[in-house]
Amino acid sequence: MKNNKFQPIEKVLQADAVIDCNHEGNVYTLQKLTQYIDQILREVLASKLILYFQHKGVVFSKDTSNDQFIKEFIEEGIKCKVLDPSGGGWQKAKLRFRVVMEIELEDSSQNSDFAEASPLDDIRQSINNSEEF
Repeated sequence: MKNNKFQPIEKVLQADAVIDCNHEGNVYTLQKLTQYIDQILREVLASKLILYFQHKGVVFSKDTSNDQFIKEFIEEGIKCKVLDPSGGGWQKAKLRFRVVMEIELEDSSQNSDFAEASPLDDIRQSINNSEEF
């Protein structure tokens, strides 16, 4: 059964929220993780998705190899038409592809093991000083 308690992370946390995924003190801000995901989408996933769709017979454009198409694919949207079974005929639209991080926050009473000894601002400052994007 699908867990529907997950929500898009940017709707739940602020950009400067700190995330520790392995519980060993390797912490990252949500903003930094989002930047990494956007970079991966641009540099790796977009072209692989396009090739995969083409392999399956889904062709978005005659020329999908240029950087402009990839930018449209993940930022501006590619032009398309939509025919919804509920009626209304064909509608002009734009379609874009995104990678979305989602999070499910547990009850705060269950998180007492992860309480930090130092203030969150100290962690944020440490991250900002040690990482350069």
